[in-house]
Amino acid sequence: MGNILLTCLTSLIVFLPTELPAAHNNYHSLHGVPPVTWSKQIVARAQSHADSCLSKHSTSGYGENIAWATNDKSPATIVEMWYGEESLYDYNFPGYSPGIGHFTQIIWKNTTKIGCASQQNAKPAGQK
Repeated sequence: MGNILLTCLTSLIVFLPTELPAAHNNYHSLHGVPPVTWSKQIVARAQSHADSCLSKHSTSGYGENIAWATNDKSPATIVEMWYGEESLYDYNFPGYSPGIGHFTQIIWKNTTKIGCASQQNAKPAGQK
């Protein structure tokens, strides 16, 4: 199965389970990476984290991308925002480096399943 990406969107976004995999798979195909599928199990873990999300990653063991957005942002727009870090990626020295973590999560070769959840009243870290 490989690594699994947990995408926690903390926002007012409402999305269909087909939207986020489709957005990821658009970028997967650009990099010769197999497509991802939707996982209800990961959705449950993402929702648990989103319900208490304070702008920090969980300790779930899954890879994560977190976004803060309003309901005028589609899942595709958020994935595009994460993928935008691609311009900072050094293909001569592949791998992770600061500032490109969202991008590498999007195209991670071993990611086969993703899930996503949102929370309307989440607050950034340090905000009460």
